[in-house]
Amino acid sequence: MTEPEAPKHVKEYHTRQDKLKVLLDTTEVMHSEAYLAGLDAIRNDKGRVDYKMLKDVKNQNKMLDKMIDTYLSSAVGKLMDVGGTDITPPSGDFEKDIFLHRYVGITKSQLKRVLGKHKDKYTLKQHEGTRDELIKKQTKEMEPLTFGHLDASHIESILNYTKADKYIEKDHVGDVADLRGVMDIKKSKGRVDIEDLVQIGFDAAQFTAEGKKKAKAFKDRI
Repeated sequence: MTEPEAPKHVKEYHTRQDKLKVLLDTTEVMHSEAYLAGLDAIRNDKGRVDYKMLKDVKNQNKMLDKMIDTYLSSAVGKLMDVGGTDITPPSGDFEKDIFLHRYVGITKSQLKRVLGKHKDKYTLKQHEGTRDELIKKQTKEMEPLTFGHLDASHIESILNYTKADKYIEKDHVGDVADLRGVMDIKKSKGRVDIEDLVQIGFDAAQFTAEGKKKAKAFKDRI
């Protein structure tokens, strides 16, 4: 039997998810590129990276400037790719910080404090830890954009499309955002089982009679 086509709002949800992933993956690479560019400020006369040079505030500032220049140019390029139009990079320090905070997740003043704190310990590994925290924060802040177009009127069609309506009472879904996991499972494995619903947090109060029965049987097995 031919699989029914996903409703438009479900397709839009997955499209937004894919776009966000590309954006965050690109930002992750941007953080690495900025750090590698910054290392040029602490190379010794043999061209080797010398972290001890970061004990000197002057070298911290040189590295900072190189990293910020890379962040700005990379962010502008990323926005041009997304929007398809030319973007003019900000010129003032305050404007740059606003721009960096919005599109990179860290400002020049914040990065300056990070370098000042870690000094010669600001290795690639340390930077990657900072990067991972920034990506985690950006993901949390931007994830709601993937389902911002959904509302209560979409609950029934999402349950019907995923066939989770066999197990979940539509009137017992508190927020359409609670169905994100259901849509994700449907996309990844092609079906939604009662085991999946239990594991992503649905409980007996939300289940149909069949759902309650199968959920109990599943819990009895584990």
